[in-house]
Amino acid sequence: MTDELRLAIKLAHETCLELKNFPPTRHQKNIPRRGGIYAFFENGQCMYVGRTSNLWIRNIQQRCGPYNAAALAVAMARKATGRKATYLAGTGIKTLGKLGFFIQAFNHAKAQVEKMEFAWAVQENDAVQALAEIFATIELKPLFSSLRTS
Repeated sequence: MTDELRLAIKLAHETCLELKNFPPTRHQKNIPRRGGIYAFFENGQCMYVGRTSNLWIRNIQQRCGPYNAAALAVAMARKATGRKATYLAGTGIKTLGKLGFFIQAFNHAKAQVEKMEFAWAVQENDAVQALAEIFATIELKPLFSSLRTS
């Protein structure tokens, strides 16, 4: 293992711990406009872990964005409607976005996400950020994750 990889793993672990120990909040005014990893919580349960180049924008997108930006709400709507993510034609978000029952489930999920608490840890190195997201997914055990496709 190279020294560079060792350092990336160390920094990713530290970033994961920072996220894990960050008190989740619904207050959005202090969210930095920097890259990092983040998590949404509902009643103390981690619902989602992700990573982004801009924590402030991603928080807004997850709460208010359209299908292609609100991954947590899409995952929740997929679960509610039994529509798993696959690589098959006709199962993508463009198709689902035309189905009334899915739109209703998505809007319900977005309303639920709007009430969730948000935690973050700044990490702008893309490789370290990716490792930290994996570590946080293992540590926090979210119900939904950008690492899952089903």
